[in-house]
Amino acid sequence: MSLRENPDFETRVCGIPCGVVIDATERGWGGSYYEPPEPDYCEWHLVDRRGYRAEWLESKLSMNDESDVSDKVWQHLRGIAEDEAM
Repeated sequence: MSLRENPDFETRVCGIPCGVVIDATERGWGGSYYEPPEPDYCEWHLVDRRGYRAEWLESKLSMNDESDVSDKVWQHLRGIAEDEAM
């Protein structure tokens, strides 16, 4: 059963317009003398322009594409935080 979802923001992946739904995020920790730093973590998935999950598009993603989308997730969240601060 496919459920329609509203994307958190829209982008293009492999030149194809799509939406990104953010499932979970967690900021990494800077570490200490005894423990290494932890990287930022985010989980997301792609939806097509009609709001249905686009697994076919996710299968085309390269590591660079995944990194780019993750960077866009953090940019989007920073933009929301800045808007709320105003």
